[in-house]
Amino acid sequence: MPVWVAVILALLSGVSWIETRTRKLPPVQVQSTVGERQWSNVIWTAASLLAYGFLIEILGFILSTMFLLLFLFRFMGRQKWWVVFSGSVLVTLISHAIFKLALKVQLPAGLFNI
Repeated sequence: MPVWVAVILALLSGVSWIETRTRKLPPVQVQSTVGERQWSNVIWTAASLLAYGFLIEILGFILSTMFLLLFLFRFMGRQKWWVVFSGSVLVTLISHAIFKLALKVQLPAGLFNI
């Protein structure tokens, strides 16, 4: 099964590549968005992912994922608090259900065995 999925993905990628090479589109002007604010977002995001990697064994999957998403939604995404909390809870529970229940992956329970 995985071999066939890889073959299908390779074929679709090849078709997409050929299609983009044969299409005649005018060149697009892209403005550079590299600035001081964008680089600080990259650094904060990388630091939060590094902290997530260290904390997932200590706090467990659910708490560490919740904290990561709270941080990313609020400070990197600049979302309202109700979006931050509801989105963090929803994404954490859905990802937990997918990994734990559907895929049967053993996730770190952490100190609180959640």
